Amino acid sequence: MKKKKNVDNLEHPVEKLVQTITYKRVELEVVERPDVLWVGCVDFADNNENESDIPATLERFKGLVNNGAVIKDKINPDWGAALSINYCYDDKPCGVMFANEAYSAEQDERFDLFTQPGGLWLRVGNDGNAAMLLLGKLALMGVLLPAALAWGFAALLRRWGWIRPGDMALPKLQ
Repeated sequence: MKKKKNVDNLEHPVEKLVQTITYKRVELEVVERPDVLWVGCVDFADNNENESDIPATLERFKGLVNNGAVIKDKINPDWGAALSINYCYDDKPCGVMFANEAYSAEQDERFDLFTQPGGLWLRVGNDGNAAMLLLGKLALMGVLLPAALAWGFAALLRRWGWIRPGDMALPKLQ
């Protein structure tokens, strides 16, 4: 099997491209990822029906970063992410995290730490077209999109995300 370049030429330093497949006219990459530490601000909903306070979580993250808190040993120093957590589970509260991947857990204590479990993941171009073809709707709904646009996450939203095989939304972490 011939390996192709990653989605949007992403060369991620801790993951290995295993295979590229096309499903419903969308290019998906099977990548192997170790456990990855995310450092930033996370918030979960108070129950299993509602979303967390996404704008407040983003403001907390911006406040820390704008007031000198530094995420040490970033894996990708040039970008951060907005993570959607547990959005496919009815029995778990969903959450959001604004964060950067990091090599080290030695971080400013004001930041939250979240470990994305290692294993095989699907990396998918997240350009709206992919979400529509895969899910029949735009993946980013509610207040996440305006919050992300307000702080410059727009380019990343259109680029890519990760999903575990078998999950029904993107991106999602367990």
